[in-house]
Amino acid sequence: MVKTFETLPQMIVNVEGLPAVCHNRTCDFTYTENVGDLISFTFAADTQLVTITGTDLPTDIANIQQVNFALAPCVIAADFDLSGTSIQCTLSRNPTCGDWIPNIVTTTGTVQASAVA
Repeated sequence: MVKTFETLPQMIVNVEGLPAVCHNRTCDFTYTENVGDLISFTFAADTQLVTITGTDLPTDIANIQQVNFALAPCVIAADFDLSGTSIQCTLSRNPTCGDWIPNIVTTTGTVQASAVA
């Protein structure tokens, strides 16, 4: 067995019984705490506007690292007033077809989407 020194925990992943190869041979694992709850969302295809409703959402735009929907980045307007219960953003490119739920990553964790209606 070969051992290496790593500063972050490492993980081994199997897909259908076959070992997966980690990107750049680094299998770092970082646990991200869930913060807030995503309750519902709407998407307006004509304007590419995504409106997210939830609880305990970030109220400071500086704390939002990324918002994605349908494999596309979603940009929050600088003048949008974050309220803790609503986020509006516009997709920066066309969305990918399929059943998607917005993904919000903040400086303190990821917004949980288990309660989406």
